[in-house]
Amino acid sequence: MVWRNLDTIVDDSKFLGVNEVIILKNKLRRITINNETYYYRFTYKYQRESEYDLACISCFKAYIEKNKNTPLVITIKTEADYIIGNTLNIGTKGINLNLPQWARKLILLGLDRGWNGYMKMELQCDYELLEQIKGS
Repeated sequence: MVWRNLDTIVDDSKFLGVNEVIILKNKLRRITINNETYYYRFTYKYQRESEYDLACISCFKAYIEKNKNTPLVITIKTEADYIIGNTLNIGTKGINLNLPQWARKLILLGLDRGWNGYMKMELQCDYELLEQIKGS
């Protein structure tokens, strides 16, 4: 069974194992940085770490407009709350991944680390790194 709510799809079959739920965004968003157009999206995956702990893995993918085969992929693992879900989506501690400014900051992070849009790059990001780039 699949629930459809706007552009969010939650696959109910993931609830059977009670280990993870995947939330996908169908739509690629567009952002222009330094006269280059990029498309990006966030996906979220919730995992049960233990009986009482829930983790959220946010995956950010960005593509340069001309080449969708070589994305920048940044995964961010954080704790999740049973009531509000991913704490990085509601602006706790000044971080709200739903805002386009965070897509810009993550793309600039990838560009600083050597991604040019024509090669695939995967980065792991933690909360401390998000705090560092928050001010930029």
